[in-house]
Amino acid sequence: MKCIANLILVTIFSTVAVLARKPPPLKITTYWEGDFRYQLYGDGTAVLLNTPMGYLLDSTIPATIYYQNHEFHVTEIAENAFYDKEVEKLTIDSKNTGLIIRKNAFYGIRNFKEFVINSSSVTAEIDAFNNIGSKVDVYGAGVPNFAEKYISKLLKQWGLPVGNNYNSVDDYTKMRNLFTLGKNFQRTFNIYDKASSPNNAASVLITGAGSRNGLTRLYRIFAMTMGISNEEILAGCDDIHYCWNYVKVNIDEGKKWYVFDINDRIGDNTTWNLSAFKKESKFVSNTLKSFYGSSMNINPHNFIIHNNRYNYRYESKYDYLNSENFDSYLKRTNGGQRTL
Repeated sequence: MKCIANLILVTIFSTVAVLARKPPPLKITTYWEGDFRYQLYGDGTAVLLNTPMGYLLDSTIPATIYYQNHEFHVTEIAENAFYDKEVEKLTIDSKNTGLIIRKNAFYGIRNFKEFVINSSSVTAEIDAFNNIGSKVDVYGAGVPNFAEKYISKLLKQWGLPVGNNYNSVDDYTKMRNLFTLGKNFQRTFNIYDKASSPNNAASVLITGAGSRNGLTRLYRIFAMTMGISNEEILAGCDDIHYCWNYVKVNIDEGKKWYVFDINDRIGDNTTWNLSAFKKESKFVSNTLKSFYGSSMNINPHNFIIHNNRYNYRYESKYDYLNSENFDSYLKRTNGGQRTL
């Protein structure tokens, strides 16, 4: 009898769950307004399906559209919406209160030049920007929120934490996580100086390619999204071309600034390697001297760090100057010791 009673309860709860499940909104009609064709739904939402236009020069994805005196909120860009289209510039309206970009929405628009994200409520599925090319410049007030949401999805896919409290873990755990992040990062992003916006971390995030400068900035943002303090990971560069990350960790001699070079290939089969965290003096003598040639005079006291995070067009300044001499930064912030 007890088994029968349990079976009855399970059946009741299952029936209630099915009845309580919200049904999908009813499709009303497809509607072409401006440059785009939409699917309109009974709950007042609209999905941007595609563009019937062969070429888009400068188009805005609106926050809302109107059909028969009813308002519909644009909440989604559908899969393959811009598949192999010729698009130069797209802007997302700042009034949009929630827009998700589906997988492969921008597939193959290789001449895409400007993507302006003015809304802070934009998200994207992983692989939304497959095969997008390397010409797009990403900017707009909504970039930080968009990028951090997208980065959080990648971190979870890679089995890494989001918003972890690294003050409560030892530095070796922090370094292992940074090393694992580096391996996944290098599988996803590549050095390509010929990209149109190679130093813009937001563009690198979408296109998968950028300069050492852009990659270093983006790696820092990934680490901060993981939970590393912005005061314990920096984007550093010499005064010529090469860039790297500074990480403030304790390797048995108190916390100091070590170099983690995201541009230096990390073996996929390596669980983790403490030697990836280099003393700055060895990094200068081995990596930079090898890169520029032994005859090059490299003065580490000319090295700089970048305070602005993404380096996109019109980005507001963070902390202080956009770029700052590293010694001056440490003096100004009481930031600790270098490993020279």
